[in-house]
Amino acid sequence: MEAMTQHWTDDRIDDLAQRVDNGFAQVDGRFAQVDARFEQVDRRFEQVHADIGTLRGEVHSGIHSLREEMQRGDNKLRAGSDQGFREVRGELGQCVAELRTEIKAVGDGLNARFDTMQQILIRASFAGLFTLVAGIIALIATQIS
Repeated sequence: MEAMTQHWTDDRIDDLAQRVDNGFAQVDGRFAQVDARFEQVDRRFEQVHADIGTLRGEVHSGIHSLREEMQRGDNKLRAGSDQGFREVRGELGQCVAELRTEIKAVGDGLNARFDTMQQILIRASFAGLFTLVAGIIALIATQIS
């Protein structure tokens, strides 16, 4: 067991302390690098968060503008269609009035023709009846004499 025992001298302890200090210095350096990287990541996340906030505001503004534009278009369309319907209704009413006038004129013309034809038929009937009566009288007169 005596052979395993090592003897620590001041130089060896100083050397060990130096190596431990160097190791901790390396670890501290690595932690400094990791901290710097985390700061970069934090800044990137902050930038992404800010960009998302800006983008969200732009999208909200765009949607709001689109809604307003659609509402204006809808209002114009409604106003235009209402005016158009009024114009069509007026034109249709005028056409119906003109059609009624034309139908009445045709009806009046047909009534006049039927009245004329009725008068002609009545006159022809009387003329035929008169001729028939005259013929019968002539026949009777020839038979009597």
